[in-house]
Amino acid sequence: QHLDVLVAVSPENVAYTSGHSEDTLHILRDRISATIIPADGDPIYLVVSMLENQARLYSWIKDVRGYKHDESPIKVMADILEERGFTGGNVALEKEYFTAGYYEELCGYLPKAHYADGSTILAKARAVKSEDEIAFIEAAEKANETAHLKVYRTLRPGDTEIAIARRLLAQNLLEGADFTNHVTVNAGKNTTIGLRYIPDETPIRPGDVVTIDTGCKYAGYTTDMSRPVVVGKPNERQQSMWRKLWEANRKAVEATRAGVRASEMYAHLRRMKDYENVWFYAHGLGLFVHEPPLCTPYFEHGMRTTSNLSANWEIQPNMLLMVENSLRDPAGGQNYHFEDLVLVTENGARILSTVMDTREMFVVE
Repeated sequence: QHLDVLVAVSPENVAYTSGHSEDTLHILRDRISATIIPADGDPIYLVVSMLENQARLYSWIKDVRGYKHDESPIKVMADILEERGFTGGNVALEKEYFTAGYYEELCGYLPKAHYADGSTILAKARAVKSEDEIAFIEAAEKANETAHLKVYRTLRPGDTEIAIARRLLAQNLLEGADFTNHVTVNAGKNTTIGLRYIPDETPIRPGDVVTIDTGCKYAGYTTDMSRPVVVGKPNERQQSMWRKLWEANRKAVEATRAGVRASEMYAHLRRMKDYENVWFYAHGLGLFVHEPPLCTPYFEHGMRTTSNLSANWEIQPNMLLMVENSLRDPAGGQNYHFEDLVLVTENGARILSTVMDTREMFVVE
């Protein structure tokens, strides 16, 4: 379908298309920004008036328009589309983010326009990274992993989940993160109930496998890092479980190849008999922590969302994928989980998260 103009409104896609990352968009959903990108002609960057100077300073888009706090951003958007001659044109909106109320309002202003969903167009563009993006995200991921390693070296039996989480929060900031998206620390019995996102006063004790996962923001780009620790010398069962999970992870990395559909990669891994109790997953990483493509089953008659559709995409060179694996050991009363960031190349996948040696779990003495 021929499109006359593409309108991006989610914080991630506005940052991607404008070059300007504004964190308040995540917490003030009514204060939308938008990039209006015609098929022919110069783009326009629409922001609330208080952000105009900032937008002009940081965005590559020269035509920055502001709306006042008492104005509807959708009315101003409609005026811009009308000004550019798109009142009856084919307009691609980011429908997966655009609220129903905003969509109805825009249709009311421009009832003759034909509206399509531009969410997948933007997701596909973001999925393949530039060389600069790859270098920046690799450095950010290694900074996140370095924060884990530095905190792990301070851990002692008796430290609580919440104390460990706070140290990770602080250390990630010291390594250059703007802020932390999530911190998960699961110790003792808590590892058997799945990943939780609220660390509590549970202490780590000898014999525990502790799953730890954090994600941060660096200049708008996200990281994701999971490295478990074992408290005290691991027993034979723990060593065996970890070896199995590590081997499964390397099988998943080997299966991450250009030209393979994301869902086919997932299906291939699920068919491996030696790893039936291992959970396989992979997701893109960039301006959002779990961004397409997602290596999951593709549901042909499922939701027409970018997440589901991306499972049918072919993996391409210069995609960054977070290969993520878990192994639950109910008999041993523990859960094992870790992930690696990989770069897809013409000749296979290359692991970028290499600060820690993952062949063995980190041991807390």
